[in-house]
Amino acid sequence: SAARVDQGYTEAMMGHSSGVSAGYLEKGEGSFLREYIRVEPFVTLFNVDTNNVTDLSDNLAEQKAQLDDLEKKLVDSNDRFSLLFDQNQMLGAKYTELNDQVKEMMPAFRRVQKLLAKRSEWEKLKESPP
Repeated sequence: SAARVDQGYTEAMMGHSSGVSAGYLEKGEGSFLREYIRVEPFVTLFNVDTNNVTDLSDNLAEQKAQLDDLEKKLVDSNDRFSLLFDQNQMLGAKYTELNDQVKEMMPAFRRVQKLLAKRSEWEKLKESPP
C-alpha cells in the first residue's frame, strides 16, 4: 500500500481477527490509534476516492451551517410570531373592553340625541311667527 502499513495493523483495521492482528492490538490502543491517524489519508472506502469524501465532508459542513442559520431564523420567526400573537390578544381584549363601554354609553347617547332633536324643534318654533 502507499502508506506502507504493517500487515498486522491492516488486518486489525479491516476488522479481521487473527493471532497476528490480536498481537498488534495488544500493543496498546495508543499505537494502533497513532498508526490509524498516520494512514487515514490513504484509506479508501468501498473504492471511493478520498478527495470525493473530503468534498462530501465540506459539503456536509456547509449544509450544516445553512441548517444552523435556518434554525436561528425559525427561532427568530417563532419569537416574532409569539410577540405578534400576544399583541393581538391584548388588542382583542382592548377592543372588547371599548366595545362594552360603547354599548353602555349608547342609551345615554340616544337620550342626548332625542334632547337635541327636541331643542332643535323648540328653536324652530321660537323663530316662527305666531
